[in-house]
Amino acid sequence: QLTPQSPTDLPTVSVNSEYPESADAGIVEKSVQSNTLGVASNFRVPDVYPSRPEIPITDPREFLRTDYQANIRTRHVNDLAGTIQTTIRGFKGRIDGSNVSDKSAYISFVVPADSFDTFRMQIKNLIPARFIVESTSSTNMLSQKQSIEQSQTDVNKQLIQLRSERATLVANHQRTLAELKDNLSTAIGEIERSKITNQIAVENITYNRALANVNSRIQYANDTLASLAKQDTNLIDTVATVRGTINMQWISIWGVLDLYFGGYWLVIILVALALGTYFRHRYQQSLVL
Repeated sequence: QLTPQSPTDLPTVSVNSEYPESADAGIVEKSVQSNTLGVASNFRVPDVYPSRPEIPITDPREFLRTDYQANIRTRHVNDLAGTIQTTIRGFKGRIDGSNVSDKSAYISFVVPADSFDTFRMQIKNLIPARFIVESTSSTNMLSQKQSIEQSQTDVNKQLIQLRSERATLVANHQRTLAELKDNLSTAIGEIERSKITNQIAVENITYNRALANVNSRIQYANDTLASLAKQDTNLIDTVATVRGTINMQWISIWGVLDLYFGGYWLVIILVALALGTYFRHRYQQSLVL
């Protein structure tokens, strides 16, 4: 007969479906494009996935979470913001936030990862190269994926142990109960029969407590597996989308000239005016002559 285990024997599990934002959580790849704009009996799911600075090369899988950012200078903020929002929706994306005014605009969005390259080219085609700065960063979520998989393995092993424990508990109880009932049927005298009856009652109480304990632990493990499956789904969904932000700022005519000619645009204008004045003066003199 098995004695029930205390609640402290239950495995401890803490589940967190969020992924860490720091680069230490995975392998980070970053590219920037710029232009003239300058198994024990207990298992634990960690509260935050631990960073793994050295992931063995034997696991070559890539689960890349991609982030995109673009800074744009434009003379027509409202019109461009509307075009960009239409483009995002045209690529089956979703706008998570936007703030648009005459002088500036901000758009936060997500688009499917499999169409991101085409989407990116479409955005670049909306603005001359001098007026946009892009950056794209990628983080390999392999360490988080491995952590989920290891936790799932540990919980499944625990479930096997718990189900075996439950089967043994039930078998022992049935055998003990059968023996006690046999003894009761052959007992002589009320005292002996009362003693065996009490033993049967104690056996049933002990069994029910132990069974409730192991059933609770099995349910707990099943709930943990469901939570881990949800985390895995969230990770795959994260990898399947690109998160992006686009910032727009209004630019003056002088700003446009500065982008094309740098700090020399004022000199160029003065020289052009001087030349224009000179040739005009020469032309007027030729008319007099």
